[in-house]
Amino acid sequence: MELRNGKNVFLLPDSSFGVHEIAQLLKSRSIFSKLSICERLAYPDERISTGTTEEPPAAESNLYCIVITNA
Repeated sequence: MELRNGKNVFLLPDSSFGVHEIAQLLKSRSIFSKLSICERLAYPDERISTGTTEEPPAAESNLYCIVITNA
């Protein structure tokens, strides 16, 4: 997995597989990373929130991406 090699990962989530499912998958593989949700980018109400695989951020919109970086 790219995260084990020190890479950052950019994801466009599926409606059935979002940030909480990604956090659970990473934890199950002993990967503890920082997760950032970027919502409504380039709009006046743009929002970026950050958490971890232990405490993932929550999306408030359906228009978002996820950036995973090494913690």
